[in-house]
Amino acid sequence: MKEGNKAKVLFVGAFKTAKEAGHAGGQMYACTSLIQSDIRKQFSFVLLDSTATTNLKRPLYNRLYFAILRVVKFLWLLLLKRIDIVLAFSSYGAGFLEKGGMIVLGKWMGKRTVLAPRSGFLLDHLEASNTFRKAASYILKHCDVIVCQGQFWKEYFNERMGVPKDRLEVIHNWIDISQYDNSPKKNDTTLRVLFLGWVEENKGIFDLIQVIYSLKDKNIHWSIAGEGKDFEMVKQSLYQTMQEQKVALLGWVTGEQKRRLLHESDVIVIPSYREGLPNALLEGIASRCGVIATDVGAIPDVIEDGVNGFLIEPGDRNGLKESLLRYYRDRHLLKKHIELSFMKLQKNHSLKGAEIKFSKILQV
Repeated sequence: MKEGNKAKVLFVGAFKTAKEAGHAGGQMYACTSLIQSDIRKQFSFVLLDSTATTNLKRPLYNRLYFAILRVVKFLWLLLLKRIDIVLAFSSYGAGFLEKGGMIVLGKWMGKRTVLAPRSGFLLDHLEASNTFRKAASYILKHCDVIVCQGQFWKEYFNERMGVPKDRLEVIHNWIDISQYDNSPKKNDTTLRVLFLGWVEENKGIFDLIQVIYSLKDKNIHWSIAGEGKDFEMVKQSLYQTMQEQKVALLGWVTGEQKRRLLHESDVIVIPSYREGLPNALLEGIASRCGVIATDVGAIPDVIEDGVNGFLIEPGDRNGLKESLLRYYRDRHLLKKHIELSFMKLQKNHSLKGAEIKFSKILQV
């Protein structure tokens, strides 16, 4: 039921602070920045937090317990608050099925439904399991709008999942550029390279470690900011090769510490095997970093190989090494790519632009 002239939106997403959750992810930023934007003037939000307490594997009974609690709370809010619209941001696997189930319940009760899948690993589940694929297909049929992080996902949902194009809306990840320091970088001979995100094999961290070792004779300083299930293994690997002297293992960085680290870096590397559209990519560009990333998910919507950054195939360690060497040897090329990326970011990835697009798709 509308509150005054505002439609009521039951928003399922990640709303804890980085301090509460123990880490800061792209989904958390997307959810919190949206509800803090001017879109609040048009809609009344009822929030249901689904922030993961850890990215480490948890027992099935633990995950199931909290999932059931969230679904019960979802139904309670749906009935008690007289909701008009259900908006859910989902990850992959069981998280996608849980949020998708909420979307189906919302549709059964006559609500407008909007689903925003935000993980590149959803692709693995859709391709590997027919059962999961059928369940996902059923969920997608109950969505009035599916928010796609890039053109890749729009084409995939249309061509592989049979979702009509008129129900697929591309909204690229967004960022508040004004929060980041984009003043000129230090002008010296050291190339400062940053990895920012989950320290896990599927993020390409071990490919990066091998490249670090192969470039040990170069004047490159490496920073690895983040944690994850493979953090200790990475630490041990660096210790064994004596590269810890040139690599800063920082753990999670947030707030001003993260913004300072981004500004002090020249290049951000994203060697992931799967991605949606990582916020670290946008944060790096906003801080005037050059970008070397894998050609996965919606990353090619932002980076064009050889034009405003470098794209490599997942697992291509030689490609990662050669791209880094090109920036190392040619700072003019690095600066050119940085400027072109920054202009593209301003045009396509502003918070205001996302706000305008969401305000349209949430209209009842």
